[in-house]
Formats: sequence, C-alpha cells, structure tokens
Amino acid sequence: MEFTVVILQLAAVITIMEEHELQPSIAAKFPTGIPKLAKLLIRTDNSPSQNWAHKVSSRSEKGQQLVHLYAALLERTSIAVACNHIKGKNNSLADYISRPPTHIPSPAWRHQQIFEKAPKLASYRYFRPHPDLLSSLESKLFSEQWNVTTTLPKQLGQFEAAASITSSFVTL
Repeated sequence: MEFTVVILQLAAVITIMEEHELQPSIAAKFPTGIPKLAKLLIRTDNSPSQNWAHKVSSRSEKGQQLVHLYAALLERTSIAVACNHIKGKNNSLADYISRPPTHIPSPAWRHQQIFEKAPKLASYRYFRPHPDLLSSLESKLFSEQWNVTTTLPKQLGQFEAAASITSSFVTL
C-alpha cells in the first residue's frame, strides 16, 4: 500500500508538468519554465517502496503489478525520479496526518488540527486523482490476475486548494 503514495506523487507531478499554465507557486520556483530534464525527489518512510522506485521492479507479484503502473507513468514523462528513505522518527508530520485519532468529530475538524500543527499545509494544493487512475490502481492492488496492459487516462487528476477540501483523503 505504501507504494501507492509513490505512484500518486509521480502522477501529481506529471499533472503539474502537463498543465498548460503553471500555478504561480510553481512558476516562482521555475521562472524560465520547468527544465526539460527535471528531477523529482520522492520521499518515503517505507524501504520496499524506495527499492521498487529505484529498481522499477519487485519480487512480489502484487508489487510487480504496482511497479507496472509506476513504469507506465515514467514512460509518460521525461522526469528523472530519485527516491529517498525517511526514517520513521523523522517523519512525525506524515505519521500525524496518516494516523488520526479514533474519534474524529468531522473531517473539517481534523483538517483544522492538521493546519494548526503545520500551517504551511493550508497553502498547498490537494491532488485529486482521476477516477480512471484510481480504478487502474485498484485493479493492480486487488486483482488476482496479472494485468499485462496498463492504460493511463489522458488526465491523471486535478489540483484543488487544500484548505477547501472537506474529505479525509490524502493531501500531497
């Protein structure tokens, strides 16, 4: 499951690069445009995910399915990808976000908690994967049969203001 986050990070960056007009925050970082040979640094606290991203392979059958989707995304872009491991003790914010308390009054309340702990996150954009990408991801995770073909949707997803999201899904 952890490798799905790596896949979604790559899909989000590809979506940014395919946007016709760069968002102001991205354009500020790249005033002359995104480099043709851009490098994406993905960070994960999961060692197998780091290995799968580097090798673009896995020994497990389920892992191979996910790596196949990851490889299809890599083929779609000229982005060079590096994946670094973050030790769990250095990943407290991600752990805080991904491990909510057992009782949450509402998603809005949870978001308020997260934004209080890390105010900068309120300015981030939320990546909402396209339903067809999620469907492909779901089939890779839960299908018992090897799926040789991986057809990516034309649109991988879209971005929305993180502060406007009321679901309890993932913010990248």
